[in-house]
Amino acid sequence: MEFFEVTAKCGHVGRGQYYEGRFFVRADSGRMAAALVRQKPRVKRDHKDAIQSVVKIDYAEFKAGQATYCANPYFSCCSIQIRRKINEGEWGEAIGDMHIRLEWHLAKILKATSGEKSLDLIDRAKKEKIITIDAADALHELRKFRNKLTAPDAGTTCIRQDENQRVG
Repeated sequence: MEFFEVTAKCGHVGRGQYYEGRFFVRADSGRMAAALVRQKPRVKRDHKDAIQSVVKIDYAEFKAGQATYCANPYFSCCSIQIRRKINEGEWGEAIGDMHIRLEWHLAKILKATSGEKSLDLIDRAKKEKIITIDAADALHELRKFRNKLTAPDAGTTCIRQDENQRVG
């Protein structure tokens, strides 16, 4: 088996327009890789020129590409429920759902134990050079944003010295 980066036209971004999606697949040949990607969700299957390029890559590029794919919100937003939440302005729930999906994919790629947190998964992926430093920083920002949305008062508790009581 060989590793390929396949660039394809992806849809639902407006008539006559497309999103250029990058997919990382393992296949016997470039032709097989293109056929696999053509069947993936969001690819414009009915376009003759849906597959724009197929490039053979090595294993390290494949692993880094998988992590990039998982971190891409276009592909992370997998369900109609998440898309509806985003369209209705319910960003908190949508980000939480995307974070859970991202954590699941990172755990799968890294073959992590069930108790590993997203902070550790991101740091491990960065250390193993599966994701770039910029991608790790972006994932940490997503994680922090999710934390702020799910627990807005966390970290704001303080003690008044004059009254010795908790505030917040």
